[in-house]
Amino acid sequence: MKEIKYWTFDEQTREVRPDINFTTMRGGIAHIPVNALTNEPLTPKTGFAVVVQNDLNDYKYIEDHRGKTVYRKENCLDTHSITESGPIDTSWTEKKPKTDFDEWMLGQWVTNNKKKYEFEYKQAEAQRRSRYTKRVRPLLEEAQIKAYLGMKSEANALLESATKERMKVQQEVPLPSKPEDE
Repeated sequence: MKEIKYWTFDEQTREVRPDINFTTMRGGIAHIPVNALTNEPLTPKTGFAVVVQNDLNDYKYIEDHRGKTVYRKENCLDTHSITESGPIDTSWTEKKPKTDFDEWMLGQWVTNNKKKYEFEYKQAEAQRRSRYTKRVRPLLEEAQIKAYLGMKSEANALLESATKERMKVQQEVPLPSKPEDE
């Protein structure tokens, strides 16, 4: 009995499945599926899918990046996972940015230090304001009331405490250094 090899493929994507199937001749006929491929496909290779052509006799390699994450060159925060074979659209890249402030330049991500600094500065300022509101403002308000009531020494002590608390906040939340390229 002669064994016959055949391969199957996805009818929608035309991608050849890597497994080899076998059938035997029965009654002089090889019992294989209608759309089976009987000529051996291209050898699988990393990063490519083997696709059968319309005539079901020829094959070609197409890029296969399925399962990989790509990043939009216009905005490194936009990402998506590739679900179909084929080349990556030129407005996307597999190269992962190092920071949220990276910009695509000359085929690589470059950190925009000015934007990074501005973001970090705003974050630090917001944290400081929040802490000032909770820890410094009550002391200032009480000092103001004490001064109004003529209790100068107590008002001055509260102002001194408010100043110390303000300095603690500044030490706890330092402002970022300006980038060198500024």
